[in-house]
Amino acid sequence: MVETEFPAMPLTEDTNKTPAPPLDQTLERLRQLDIQYRKTRAPLDELEKEKLRDFSKFKENLVTLHELEEEFRSDHQELVHDLVQCIGFLCAAYLQADATDRVQIRDFFADKKIMRVRLLDELGNARLHIPGNDTIGWLRHALAAASIEDNQTDFRDTCVALDDIRNAVIQAGIDPKPHFVEVAALSSPAMSRFLLSRYIQPT
Repeated sequence: MVETEFPAMPLTEDTNKTPAPPLDQTLERLRQLDIQYRKTRAPLDELEKEKLRDFSKFKENLVTLHELEEEFRSDHQELVHDLVQCIGFLCAAYLQADATDRVQIRDFFADKKIMRVRLLDELGNARLHIPGNDTIGWLRHALAAASIEDNQTDFRDTCVALDDIRNAVIQAGIDPKPHFVEVAALSSPAMSRFLLSRYIQPT
């Protein structure tokens, strides 16, 4: 299998400033990375299931799993970098895509739980850069990732992350509402209702 070559990009660089490959090429590359990532992570995933079943040492095991996760990312930096980069390109493309392509992007993740978790990780990544030199860019990146993930994993995780990002953006003196409204219009009907009811419409 010939893998797609992507331009090099630091993890902290705004992907909107780097030319992105065509959508089909990006999705194919992400499909390849999904296979490689799942195969590489398989031993850690099995250990995680075993640890989480042991309720007698639940908190201790969570700490251990966090340490193992950090070790995994350190040992497989190139793979993680490629995955983050590809998702970054996809989030940027999503904000510019037409309705058909947006559905294609969301559907791509429907049966890929690990990839959806990586999308949610991008909310945390964005929060690290808010406030910063490109607060709006990182806000939109986070919203794109959340819209693509489409609340298919655990909407509570999305709520916690987006609440934190929204509050940080407000504290930076920026009104996040126009961006929530814009991305809500790009989202699935269910995700659109979620974003508008939680972040726009008065309670």
